[in-house]
Amino acid sequence: PLASAAVGAATTLVIQSSSATVGIAITLAKQELLRLPAGVAVMLGAEVGTCADTLVATVGRSREAVRAGLFHLGFNLAVGPLTALARAMGGDVSRQVANAHVAFNVLGVLLVLAWLGPVARGLARLVPDAAGSAPGSAPGSAARDDRRRGPVVPAEPLGAAGAGQRAEHHLGLDRGGHGL
Repeated sequence: PLASAAVGAATTLVIQSSSATVGIAITLAKQELLRLPAGVAVMLGAEVGTCADTLVATVGRSREAVRAGLFHLGFNLAVGPLTALARAMGGDVSRQVANAHVAFNVLGVLLVLAWLGPVARGLARLVPDAAGSAPGSAPGSAARDDRRRGPVVPAEPLGAAGAGQRAEHHLGLDRGGHGL
């Protein structure tokens, strides 16, 4: 499985598309050239491969951007036994690989919703704001405008209203949908 995961990650790095990598794995499984454990490993490797460009994009960015990049990597590494779940969903191996991909993403969203606050606080401890810099600024640079910084991970889970207000703030909109 580790070799298959490495193939998935490398393929995604080269073609810059985890969806295309998963599509290739599904096609190989349909032709019986890939078994379920290897197919799931390729899919997970493809998900991890998507982290490379995210991590590269954090270089020289705000501490929040680094935290978001690390969260993306950790999210893609913290995966349970999807093979058994995919097998239980039934179908041929190609369908099971596709089911594992869907399950990974749906379960991932549910986990993020449940654990976002504690994970964000842990990342803030792992990557603290640089000493002497304004929160959200890159080391050695002046504080940046909120709309130009990297992704921001909220410290507390937000309800629908709070998320909408935060989005309006970051987009520079007032409550009527007009620019500030």
